[in-house]
Amino acid sequence: MKLLTSLAVITALLLSSACAGLTAREEVLMPAMKISWQAISKNVEQGIEAALSTADITAVEAAGIRSEIIAMDSALASGDPLRVADVNWHRLRRIAEQGIEARRQADEIGYTVAKILKDRLQKFHEAYVALLGSL
Repeated sequence: MKLLTSLAVITALLLSSACAGLTAREEVLMPAMKISWQAISKNVEQGIEAALSTADITAVEAAGIRSEIIAMDSALASGDPLRVADVNWHRLRRIAEQGIEARRQADEIGYTVAKILKDRLQKFHEAYVALLGSL
């Protein structure tokens, strides 16, 4: 329920910022992205582990992805959209999706929870695109 409430709040924040100016986007989008990122980064870590276990990535690639997690942590903490833009979000998103799917296949989560987590990824992506569009 807490996850659904958080997702609803983030969705409302993202939608309300769609027509806002640069300052408003940074004041609304960045905090919403920070909240979402806390959980998304865990999905990325789970995706790394899943990809390593199936040899889809090497240990060197895993280290590179982990450095992108740290870069996103730092960029969001700074509140600087330019730093967020420098992070390879598309790579992180793809690995997070793998993490969610690995958990679903392992029956750690069901279809509904997986859909909620994927929706959160999509909302983060939309915020990322909107933030970049404001630069």
